[in-house]
Amino acid sequence: FACYMDNGDGKAGEGDAYIGILEETELGVYQMNGLRYGMYYIQEVSIPDENYRVDSDPYFFAIAEDGETVVVKNSEQGFQNAVRHGELRIAKRAEDGKLEGFSFLIAGTDFAGLAYSEIFKTDADGRIKVELRPGRYTVSEVSDAASARYILPEEQSVEIKAEETSELAFYNELSPVPQTGDDNMLPLMLGLTGAALGGLIAFVILRFKRK
Repeated sequence: FACYMDNGDGKAGEGDAYIGILEETELGVYQMNGLRYGMYYIQEVSIPDENYRVDSDPYFFAIAEDGETVVVKNSEQGFQNAVRHGELRIAKRAEDGKLEGFSFLIAGTDFAGLAYSEIFKTDADGRIKVELRPGRYTVSEVSDAASARYILPEEQSVEIKAEETSELAFYNELSPVPQTGDDNMLPLMLGLTGAALGGLIAFVILRFKRK
């Protein structure tokens, strides 16, 4: 964080005096001592974790009393930085050409250790687009009514990086269908043939005995 003394116009820019860089006194706490009475502002100039977005807006504050301590923040929780998301694109294809309505589970852990698990459905083009926090995820097709006719593909792993796009492709083959038709008549035909032979043998034996 850089600190500037305002020139009196209430705007950050030319004519403001650069005071210096705040010192990190402990993890996440930045401090500058010895400021004189007046109007100041700070600006974030860099951030150690590239997964967060630098907040370069000026934050004004005034030193009006001797020994005064001023806390500068951009939210109720303190000074927070927005996460730089990445994008995941899933492309779905199937043997019979169907594209819409297939469910995919995206699960994993982001760079901060936060768990994530959500289910999304493919659109009319067989696609899913999701913004995700940087991290590592697995993508798997959900077994449900829409996917019942297909062999489910293996799950895939993906690393999401800040402001980058990752793509995965899935293809479904139709499940094998049991054979029907003439082949099923074969046991019956063999059975009938066996019965006919049995009758012929019995007939020959009987006639032989009559002689």
